[in-house]
Amino acid sequence: MASVTFNWIRKVLVEKNKGRILITFVLMVPKVFVITGAGNGIGKEVVKSLLVDGLSVIAIDIDSFSLDQLNIFQRKLNNTSSLITYCFDLSIHKQRCILCDKIIQSNIAIDVLINNAGGLNPQFKFSPDGYERTFSLNYLACAHLSFLLLPSIKGSYCGQILNITSNNFKEGILNLDSVIHKRSDSLLTCISRWIESPFKQKVLYITMGYFSMTSYSQSKLAQVIFTKLLSSKLKEQMICVNCIHPGIVRSNIVKSSLNGFSRYFWTFLSSFIGINPEKSAAYIRKTINRIESDKLNGVYFNYGKKQEELNTMVFEKELELWDWTLQNLELK
Repeated sequence: MASVTFNWIRKVLVEKNKGRILITFVLMVPKVFVITGAGNGIGKEVVKSLLVDGLSVIAIDIDSFSLDQLNIFQRKLNNTSSLITYCFDLSIHKQRCILCDKIIQSNIAIDVLINNAGGLNPQFKFSPDGYERTFSLNYLACAHLSFLLLPSIKGSYCGQILNITSNNFKEGILNLDSVIHKRSDSLLTCISRWIESPFKQKVLYITMGYFSMTSYSQSKLAQVIFTKLLSSKLKEQMICVNCIHPGIVRSNIVKSSLNGFSRYFWTFLSSFIGINPEKSAAYIRKTINRIESDKLNGVYFNYGKKQEELNTMVFEKELELWDWTLQNLELK
């Protein structure tokens, strides 16, 4: 295991309290980032930028080869950075538990957890645990790691959880039955939803497929709702929980997730309207710095800009999702 470099100096806080001066000590502690989906796309670029700045990173991905490439990159830097890599499939409950046990047992205080792992499937597929795979990876993994790693995040001076989401959450409809049973929407329902949807959503349904969009949007909606609820529960514990839409990114998620016409269409379109992963990673770094400096909590960021306070958003089935999540993650 790579050694963790002490590279972040906490501030000295001097406070007068009833005539006494209270001084909290100056302590050099490791600034540690944990990021999922670290092997490719946005995640890889965030990891590389952190390492270049000499920071400590725990990188998690399902692709061992991509993690090996990051290790090679880090060794060539010859700076104060450190990198620990873990290869796990985060769509599987047991693997998430084993991963978090390893991190907790290392006694490292986590300053920032970036829940970046995600994807979409063109067809209904179960994860090994029996959940629809897109929802399992995009939402359940995000929620589960946030809960399991809380003890390490609480060890930070001002810990952060940043969930990488998508503007498509606005098109999502929460239907938790569809997570454990294949959707059985009738043809009439599909046509009706398409007719009632705005033009942008019509295009998405046609080019990405009805199932891909409904499952992906639902998983991102659940992620935003979870961010809102968790941020309200942790606000008294000096932990900032936020989410960000990092932009339409030219990454491998389309090539690896879609088939046929959808793949070619979105590869072509993203080459014109998409941004490169490096720019998206820069938005994420900028957002993390702003959250830390302004102590922002419960905020939805869009392209690195503060867009909306989550507590102003009203969602259906908020408490139902929270209870369902605790029950299905076996946290009750």
